[in-house]
Amino acid sequence: MSSPNRREWKRRPLSSKSFALTQPNFFLNVAELFLQFRVVESNVGEGEEHWLRHRTFESVDGLLREIAAERVPDVILVRTDDVELAADGVQRLRVALSGLPTRIWLYGASHEVLEEHFWRPVYEAGADDVFSWRPHGATERLKLRLRALAKRLGVRTEIDHALELVRKTIDVLPHAVFIRDASAQLVFCNRYVCEFIGRPERELIGTGVTEVVIGPGDHHYQQQGFEQVFKSGRPLAREEEWVRADGASRWFQVTRLRIQGTDGRRYVVGLATDVTDVRSLAEQISERDQVLAQINEHMPAILFQLEEDVEGNFRLPYLNVGMLPGFQALREPGVRGEDALGRIVPEDLAKVQDGEVAQPGDVWRGQFRMIDDEGRVRWMSGHATAAERVEGRIRWFGVISDMTERQLMEERLAMADRLASLGTLSSGLAHEINNPLTVITSNLDVLLRPVGKMADAEVVQEMLGAAREGAQRIGSIVERLRGVASSGEGEPGAVDLRAMVETAVRVVRQDFPVEVRVRHLTDEAIWVTGAAGGLVQSLVNVLINSAKAVEGLPSERWVIDVEVGFEAEAARAHVEVQDRGQGMSEDVCRRAMDPFFTTREVGEGSGLGLYSSHAIVEAMGGALTLESEEGAGTRVRMVFPANLVSQAEQAAPATTRRPSVLVIDDELAIVEVVARLLKQDFNVFLATSAEEALERLLDGERYDAIISDLMMPQMSGMELFAEIARRYPEQAERMGFISGGIYTDEAQRFVDERPDRLLLKPFGPRELRELVHRVAGLKEATR
Repeated sequence: MSSPNRREWKRRPLSSKSFALTQPNFFLNVAELFLQFRVVESNVGEGEEHWLRHRTFESVDGLLREIAAERVPDVILVRTDDVELAADGVQRLRVALSGLPTRIWLYGASHEVLEEHFWRPVYEAGADDVFSWRPHGATERLKLRLRALAKRLGVRTEIDHALELVRKTIDVLPHAVFIRDASAQLVFCNRYVCEFIGRPERELIGTGVTEVVIGPGDHHYQQQGFEQVFKSGRPLAREEEWVRADGASRWFQVTRLRIQGTDGRRYVVGLATDVTDVRSLAEQISERDQVLAQINEHMPAILFQLEEDVEGNFRLPYLNVGMLPGFQALREPGVRGEDALGRIVPEDLAKVQDGEVAQPGDVWRGQFRMIDDEGRVRWMSGHATAAERVEGRIRWFGVISDMTERQLMEERLAMADRLASLGTLSSGLAHEINNPLTVITSNLDVLLRPVGKMADAEVVQEMLGAAREGAQRIGSIVERLRGVASSGEGEPGAVDLRAMVETAVRVVRQDFPVEVRVRHLTDEAIWVTGAAGGLVQSLVNVLINSAKAVEGLPSERWVIDVEVGFEAEAARAHVEVQDRGQGMSEDVCRRAMDPFFTTREVGEGSGLGLYSSHAIVEAMGGALTLESEEGAGTRVRMVFPANLVSQAEQAAPATTRRPSVLVIDDELAIVEVVARLLKQDFNVFLATSAEEALERLLDGERYDAIISDLMMPQMSGMELFAEIARRYPEQAERMGFISGGIYTDEAQRFVDERPDRLLLKPFGPRELRELVHRVAGLKEATR
């Protein structure tokens, strides 16, 4: 370095005095600046050897180039007796070191270096120590100083090694790490910051917030964050927009906090994470949520989140009522989820709560009733999926829609199908009834004529027998018609599956020219729980589908095989219907039980046949499955929970005591017929009204059995039962009922609660005696 106005560094001859800087197994990054002599080896201290790695430079410029190349020493020894050169050299070194903790020692050969006019400007320039080479003991003091430094740095080496590991770790972090001092100057930054800004660390160290703009052209936001943390001491976390070296804008989650160094000075440490992708995803999610919110807002449904508390009660932490007619009051502010639960009919809510314990992933589908804003009952359809909460309990997410109109439409279409079935039955049975009716009327006409009165007893008996047989045939036909026409509503009762199959087969045979072959795998009665009308309808629907499947095919394929069986181990019965029709494709078979799905021409089918059959069978606790092959035929299998009761168990030895029976009917002819049928085994008492029967009981008469008509004027059999139950409960337990048909919902509910106490007209002597024995608690004798 040269200048016409400044003194230059000059190299002097090497001094004869020399010493070594050594330490065993330790390498210290020390650079020495000697202008008068080079250092050679010698001993320092009491026999200890301290090897210090060192270099010698002839000028400050050479050392500055090393520092610029990031080869920074721990100690710099400056040898000069010129105060101006000393101050200038120290100042230039301090600028190049940029705050790094490198020690700068300056020493001279004269006593002048110990004068204030020498050491003061040198200290002010940034020197750490100044001492003289010439005074007695100065060499030893320098040796001891170097020795102590070596020992201190030896301890520091392990710390420096750990710090170096930390630094390397921070450098590879995918986050920006930076530290600023009290003046907001950058004292540390990791590699991420350098690469992001596109400048090396040495250019960034010492820069202020305003010198390196990392925001979109404005540093005030950065400065404000720094000052807020530095003054308050409270951490600050926020999102900031930074601009990368290539001009790309990125969003960072920046956390700043204040720390205090070992020197007592305060610093602000910052950690920034690139959240651009997360922010973009969050914006997409937010946009999606807004779209879903708009959809939910206008969707005619209720979205809900349902969970159960520790006491087993349901609550709705989330409820979103869309544009669902009749439930707009639930959209008003302040409405809680519990208010919506309160709209559910308690009976239906109890059924849902009494369900099995759910597991994560379970799917619930169901129908229930809710009360709308005007107090009307609406049928709702619910669909929900179970998920596990953090605490391990179950939470349901689902949707509720109003299906009242669909329910009414299905009921109307189901009724239309029922009426169509009834019409099919009636048209066929009209012919079947006319045959026995002709036999009855013909024989009675002959008997009523004079020639009939002159006929001998054997001929009369034969004609009466034929008439009776015809009446029995008509009775069985009416029984089948009653089973099909029954609504099937109310509580289910015990139904003979074999008899229902035979009824359904007769119905289909009347209208379709197909051969229906029935095979019973057991001779005993198979009892299932359900409504007789519904069961017959489900069987008729399946048989009609099979009959129509063979239309247009060769006559040898007009065969339907029906199998009825019972599996004792599983306590279940099955009905299997196999046809040889056209069969179905896989897609059609999969959709066959969907409501309103049909492959027939418009107007030829409602698409509710298999759907209603499937619903009826499932309501009975059973299952309906389909197997089909195109061109080969279809197999329908219905399975029901069932039990087996043999005919022998239904008949047991009769008692020898003649029980008393009170018979009540508003038609005298019926009362007399019942009396004639029972008088052989019972003491029979007659009443032609409910009021007369009550008078008998009021007079103190008691009976082993009371048989009453269900439908009577003034006071019905149901009202009579209620009155007897109130006054004479032990007699009410012995009541049975006869009826020509169930025509009201009230009567149907009454009968459903007492299915074993009803006998439908017409009936025979055996059925009547069995009813009396049942209500009287007696055992029926075999006859």
